[in-house]
Amino acid sequence: MKKWAFVSDFDGTISKRDFYLIMLDKYFPEGRDLMPKWKAGEMKDIDFLNKVFTSINQEEDQIISDIYSIEIDEQVPEFI
Repeated sequence: MKKWAFVSDFDGTISKRDFYLIMLDKYFPEGRDLMPKWKAGEMKDIDFLNKVFTSINQEEDQIISDIYSIEIDEQVPEFI
């Protein structure tokens, strides 16, 4: 297996829909209940995202497929 890294933003600046939201809706919908605590600052970003990402419970091939399905905001290439 190749080593790989995926860089995700979580503020809606690169993709039309953030990766963590896609993962929440697809594999961990109960994680939406954590969002108010996270947004209120009762939960650190790293703790919230760690909980989401460790709750995906999918094979690497499926996660890669999900990553490839993320739509990039049309303004990003020009901005970069």
